[in-house]
Amino acid sequence: MMDTKVLEQNTPKMKRVNKHPIIFRRQTFGEKLVFGIMFVFFVLYAIALLFPLGLMIMNSFKSALEYNDDMIMGQLYALPDKWLFSNYADAFTYIKVPIGNRDVGIPEMIWNTVWMAGGGPFVSVTTVMVTGYVFARYDFKIRSFMLKLNIALMMIPVFGVQPATMRFFIRTNLYDNPLLIFISAIQGFGGSFLLFLAFFKGIAKDYAEAAFIDGAGHFTVFFKIMVPQALGMWLVFFILAFMGSYQSYESHLLYMPSYCTLATGMYYCQTILPRRGDQPMYYAALFLSAIPILILFLTFQNSIMEKVHLGGLKG
Repeated sequence: MMDTKVLEQNTPKMKRVNKHPIIFRRQTFGEKLVFGIMFVFFVLYAIALLFPLGLMIMNSFKSALEYNDDMIMGQLYALPDKWLFSNYADAFTYIKVPIGNRDVGIPEMIWNTVWMAGGGPFVSVTTVMVTGYVFARYDFKIRSFMLKLNIALMMIPVFGVQPATMRFFIRTNLYDNPLLIFISAIQGFGGSFLLFLAFFKGIAKDYAEAAFIDGAGHFTVFFKIMVPQALGMWLVFFILAFMGSYQSYESHLLYMPSYCTLATGMYYCQTILPRRGDQPMYYAALFLSAIPILILFLTFQNSIMEKVHLGGLKG
């Protein structure tokens, strides 16, 4: 039987891995009070945001006569006597907005919303990503000047450009032209440009250098190596831009009057349907128009909240 001292000499000493152990402590009464107050505050804030939405959805199931009677009697908070799910079918079928010499229905509004709210952000975010990569990886004479100019334009507020913008679009035959959505979306700078710039700077140059050694060109490196790593960040900015363009009606109403989107359609309906006494149908149309953007947010909420992660070689 081997001696105990020999075992102790031949056995390597174990290193202490956890040098800073985690110490758990109970919250003090003051901390519990502060967290409790903040919890109640945010619960009340969430209720204040959701209450108008719930009231709108509840009233969308009423008949026009019942809604008008409840409004006169001050009973808008009362539940419907009969839940009319047909209001949603009628809103999808019968709501039409007069544009020029024809009426535009919700199916056409949905199509216009898809290509206008999707095409513009696609071009915008893509051009910003390309510009961020060029400024991060290449050095040229006016690079420093353009970076300073971008920051200066972000700090200086611009007012009163709408008449000049309208005149420019009319002179260039872009007014009420589908090409306007894609051409005006070509940007390349802004706040997202700085984030893409920092993102591509954080990627190790070893990726590109290895590809260049194998005979790849600049475009191959960008599209096959850099773009896949920046795809998550691109998707986040695209979703945010899509959601902003989806609910925007001012620019589409001014510069694209012949192409009615869901946002511009709801803008017209808020003056047409209430005058006809179809307020519940208007509420149903509002909720229908909010369903796509709600599904989009619930699907990608983790990506939006967590933002993006930087890629690169470790060590």
